[in-house]
Amino acid sequence: MLQASTGSSRRWSKRMRTKELSEYLFEVWGIQLRSATLHKRRCHGGGVPFQMDGRFPTSTPAQADAFAEARLGPERLSTSDTS
Repeated sequence: MLQASTGSSRRWSKRMRTKELSEYLFEVWGIQLRSATLHKRRCHGGGVPFQMDGRFPTSTPAQADAFAEARLGPERLSTSDTS
């Protein structure tokens, strides 16, 4: 299991809207996905799981962490490692 970077001292919301989610993924995991990309993935699939808060999609840090771990995949020791 990968660990998120703990270098950021910022406090994150329990329920993040898209802009904050994009910032979270970058600051904590180093994953650069713009808000527009996250919106598109919500429509077409393959994005961060979410719930609706009224008309706004929101995600928790735990949902974002699970997405980041799945996106990054397992640790590898070389480029030829296919496990």
